[in-house]
Amino acid sequence: MKINLSVFVFILFSITHNSCADNLNDKAYEWLKEYIAVDTVNPPGNEINAVNFYKKIFIKENIDFMIAESAPGRSNIWARIKGGNK
Repeated sequence: MKINLSVFVFILFSITHNSCADNLNDKAYEWLKEYIAVDTVNPPGNEINAVNFYKKIFIKENIDFMIAESAPGRSNIWARIKGGNK
């Protein structure tokens, strides 16, 4: 599992979306619970399941992202949240 990455993404999301902090904290908590349940067991390396989890969030939140697949089911996803003037 890539829990450290999840926590990092949730913190970044919370920082960049200051309004309704309680709702965001609740949403981050729900996403973390859902992510922990994603099957990323290796072998065989089910990273694609984690990628698809984040892909749905990034699409919903209108966050640009890229996906690279090194082998079937072995994918990576990365995104960038552009900074503001704060």
